[in-house]
Amino acid sequence: MNKLIWALRLGIVAFGGLLIFESLHAPKPAQPRVYVVNPAETITPKTPQAHQRIQAVQNMLTEPVAVFR
Repeated sequence: MNKLIWALRLGIVAFGGLLIFESLHAPKPAQPRVYVVNPAETITPKTPQAHQRIQAVQNMLTEPVAVFR
């Protein structure tokens, strides 16, 4: 029973080492990932001032915004 426990421990350590080795030698992506932020949904304002603020934000978000990581 004691040998079985040591064999399991050794297997866990070997598996962890293999995962670390694989993560270090994994191929890196050639280009950075690009995330596209969707425009905000239309909101119905309750006052004219709120309508102007919301319209200004929606005008800024008409083009997709690319966020680089």
